[in-house]
Amino acid sequence: MNMDNSKIRRSSADSALRRQSYGASATKAQATAGNVGGGGIYLGIGGNIGDRELNLTRALTIISAHPDMRLLRVSSFYRTSPWGVTEQPWFLNAICEIGTVIYPAALLEELKWIERILGREKSTPRWGPRAIDLDIILYRSIVMRTPLLTIPHKHCTERLFVLMPLVEIAPCIVHPETGVSFRNYLDELLKTQPEEACLKYNQIAYKKP
Repeated sequence: MNMDNSKIRRSSADSALRRQSYGASATKAQATAGNVGGGGIYLGIGGNIGDRELNLTRALTIISAHPDMRLLRVSSFYRTSPWGVTEQPWFLNAICEIGTVIYPAALLEELKWIERILGREKSTPRWGPRAIDLDIILYRSIVMRTPLLTIPHKHCTERLFVLMPLVEIAPCIVHPETGVSFRNYLDELLKTQPEEACLKYNQIAYKKP
């Protein structure tokens, strides 16, 4: 896949300038998150507009190239039925694990920046069609609720397109607030939702360029 490296370099410089403005949050990140390769941070990636596979791959490539993130694991891509607003094209979804020193609020800003690079418009309706969507699902054992960010993601136990790829790459992971395994949440959800609503699209979905 061809990516505009100059665009990534310029964006990385912009990212560094933004991080300077985080001040105390950046310092807290160093204390909380350890080094960039620590892992335990899981992101949801999805989209249903344009070339879905290409958009997911581009997002993963930018994450992999980010100076303060390390891409550790990526699930298969899953073809999934829409959630919330059903009258729209099916999505392609995945979960990736990263390591980073960026604290959650700042990480959210970095993900929004990647969405903008890949063409997501600010006016995208909630749960509506979008070229790319990046969410923080888990940030290690952190539990937090702010007006802009809830961790763990507030719908993470209700969505097959989160649970299936998450359990694929982290089969023993547990919800940091409830202590219940995500595999258990998946098993319970499959009793009420058809497995066909979330099917593997490609067994080996992403390889680092």
